[in-house]
Amino acid sequence: MHLVEGRDGFALGLDYDLATRFLCGYHTHMKAVQVMFEEEFLDRLDADQEVQAEGRSAVLRRAAAAYLEGRRRTEIAKQYQQAYGDGRGLGEEFEGWEKQGEWPPE
Repeated sequence: MHLVEGRDGFALGLDYDLATRFLCGYHTHMKAVQVMFEEEFLDRLDADQEVQAEGRSAVLRRAAAAYLEGRRRTEIAKQYQQAYGDGRGLGEEFEGWEKQGEWPPE
C-alpha cells in the first residue's frame, strides 16, 4: 500500500476522509446523541465483552436496529391480523378464487 496525503496527514492506501472514518470507527453520516443511563446499568454495559471489543455505540446501534425491526415485524403481524384474522377470508373481491386453480390432493 502507498501513503496518500490528506488534509491533516497520511493514511495507508485510503483517501483521508475514508481513512478517518475507518480508523476512528465512525461515519460522517451519523449524528451524536445524548442518552441517559443509570450508573449501575452503564457499569454492567461497559463490563460486557462485546461492548469492550466493539464499543458502546456499535452495540447500542445494533440494539436500536433490533428494536426497530421488532416493531416493524409486530406492525406487519398486526396488519395481517386485521386483514385476515376475522375469519371472513379475503372478502367479496376475491371470493371463489380458490376454485379457479388446480390443487394437489390432500
